[in-house]
Amino acid sequence: MSMGLAALLGVLGAQPAGAAGSAYATWDLRSGEGSVTVPVAGFPAGAFSTDATSATATSGGTTYLAADTPFGQVFGSSRGRPYAVIRPAAGSAPSTTTISFAHPAPASSWGFTLGDVDADTVQVSATGADGSRVDVASLGYQGAFNYCGGTPKPASCGSGSAGDRPTWDPGTATLRGNGPDTEGASGWFRPTAAISSLTLRMTVLTGRPVYQVWLAALTRTVSGTLAGACDGRPATGTVRLLTGSGAVLAETTSEPDGSYAFPSVAADRYEVQVVPTEGFTVDGPATTPADTTSADVPDVDFALTCRPKPPTTTPPTTTPPTSSHPTDVSTTEPTSAQSTTTSSGIVVPPATRTTPNGPLATTGTSAGPSLGAGLLLVAVGTGLLILTARRRRTR
Repeated sequence: MSMGLAALLGVLGAQPAGAAGSAYATWDLRSGEGSVTVPVAGFPAGAFSTDATSATATSGGTTYLAADTPFGQVFGSSRGRPYAVIRPAAGSAPSTTTISFAHPAPASSWGFTLGDVDADTVQVSATGADGSRVDVASLGYQGAFNYCGGTPKPASCGSGSAGDRPTWDPGTATLRGNGPDTEGASGWFRPTAAISSLTLRMTVLTGRPVYQVWLAALTRTVSGTLAGACDGRPATGTVRLLTGSGAVLAETTSEPDGSYAFPSVAADRYEVQVVPTEGFTVDGPATTPADTTSADVPDVDFALTCRPKPPTTTPPTTTPPTSSHPTDVSTTEPTSAQSTTTSSGIVVPPATRTTPNGPLATTGTSAGPSLGAGLLLVAVGTGLLILTARRRRTR
């Protein structure tokens, strides 16, 4: 398992879960700015900014959304989970608070509750993935409730009535309190469009009110198996969860039985990619889609087989080239002299001349054998002349 995913799972294990399949945001707020983090792979981090006189994170030990509240039925109980408490600006002027996400938060995969909206109003606006203003319907207003009516009842609610509920004005996209300062009056939202930023503008009706913000996201699981074997070894490999743009979101190593899982990812559209262990190859596509927008995605399986071994080849035998240096042979070139006949009837071959390249016969080929024969004929002819001359003297 990669360090990034291991660290994320460590965060999830170290904090109380809102419910199986969901996670609540943590808030790090100071001096009008901070961060909002939902510990779910794929859900974007948020940058927090406000001009309120005070914005703090509270533990959630005495004020929370019980599991049977409308928000809790989707995202689980927030008990023990932090939330933000935001006040007006200086002089009780309207305060504006914005959460800007690192990338658009997926549609329908998350929600937020505005609590304790009684002596104030909160106007809601947002920008979409393209930066344009989101229409009011896409803000996903779901309804009003009072968290003091939940079970168990939060300790902060005291003995007061749980009947106060704010009203939603779609014309101005404003959640309106009823005026008197009460406890638990809330409204919740589940945006149906991808959201790049969320802006909340609080206006005081009476007194010195505050309002509360909870934010939570659904989680999904992507899982599957690497099937196959090679030379008696079971299929194994590295499995990656990719975003729609192809970036690696999380990475894990398959178990000895080939199984793998990404247990806590945001509801969105992903791709799963396998990188087989050395010696294996994927029998089919190495990447497959996984759409978790509505449910977990099990059985994202891959078939692995032995990687084909390259054919064994014998390198060709090479023979050193034979030396082609010319042999120094004396040759002769023919002359224009004619053969002559002696008085004794002996035919004497024509004279030859030697060239720098050796003697050449009249055929243009090596004249060595011809020269030897010619010399022999000359010697024989000379001997016959001498013998003839001696015979004449003895007469």
